[in-house]
Amino acid sequence: AASDVYKRQILWNAFINNSVKKDHLLNADTLYDVLKRYPLAKRDYLWTIFINGRNTDDDRLIQLIEIYNKGEVFEVSDKEQIRLLLILFSWVLTSSNRWLRDTTSKAMIEILKDHFEYTEYLLKLFSDVNDPYVIQRLYGIIFGACVKRNGENKERFKSLVCFIFENVFDKEIVYPDILLRDYARLIIERYLVCLLYTSDAA
Repeated sequence: AASDVYKRQILWNAFINNSVKKDHLLNADTLYDVLKRYPLAKRDYLWTIFINGRNTDDDRLIQLIEIYNKGEVFEVSDKEQIRLLLILFSWVLTSSNRWLRDTTSKAMIEILKDHFEYTEYLLKLFSDVNDPYVIQRLYGIIFGACVKRNGENKERFKSLVCFIFENVFDKEIVYPDILLRDYARLIIERYLVCLLYTSDAA
C-alpha cells in the first residue's frame, strides 16, 4: 500500500539523518542491526529500492557521500562518528544504482585511507552479512584504501593482512568469489611489496 511505502520512507530517512549521532536510537548501529536481520530479498525490497532512488543534491545521503567523493572533509573529527558513517555507507553498497555504488565506494576509500583502523573492523562486521556482493565490494574498497593510505598504520596493515589470509585463503574451502579473492590477494601483495621494498609495513 502507498501508506506503507510512505512510512518506510520516513523510517529510512530518519536512520540516514541520525546515522552519525552517537547514542541515538536510530543511528547507523541500529540500522545495521535492522538490515542484517532481513533475508536478502526482503532487504532489497525494503531498503535497496529506497536508496536506489537517491540522486538529488539536497538529499542528505548524497550530500554525505559527495563530501568525501570530492575530496572534502566532513566536519567530524570524532572517531565514533566516522565509524558510524562507514557503516551507513557499507549498507549503501547493496544498491544496484551503479553511480551511487561507485561514488560511495570512492568516498569510503577517501575515509579509510585516513582512518585505516576501520578496514579490518568493517570486514569483520560484515563478514557474515548475507549479501556476498557487499562483502566483495568492501574488499575492493579496502584494497583502494591500502593503495592510498599514508605510511603509518603499520601494525594495523599487518593485522588486516593476517585477518584476510586466515578468513579467505587459509581454509579447507577457499572463499568462492573470484573477484573477492583477487582483491584479497592484491591487499596481501601490497603489504608484501611494502615490507620488502620500503620497510613501510613492518
